[in-house]
Amino acid sequence: MASRTGDLVSPFQPAHQLDLDALLRYASVNVSDFPRSPSKFTISQFGHGQSNPTFLMEVGSGAAVKRYVLRKKPAGKLLESAHAVDREFQVASL
Repeated sequence: MASRTGDLVSPFQPAHQLDLDALLRYASVNVSDFPRSPSKFTISQFGHGQSNPTFLMEVGSGAAVKRYVLRKKPAGKLLESAHAVDREFQVASL
């Protein structure tokens, strides 16, 4: 079992690419305490969570680095047995 988060992530899979500029703009406006002009912004993909791709965002401002987890719906038609990301958001935000 991996003991560090870095051991669990890898570069993006081609099917799961994100518009990083749009993501950064959105997070800067909508995520509490998200740095407005980060000096570091990296994103990698967890090797698990493939029914709903899961990403690690590392955002730096000066010496401080914050980590965020992002999940998204997979491309294409969602299988009935797959987790509904919108439902997960509702549960997580309660």
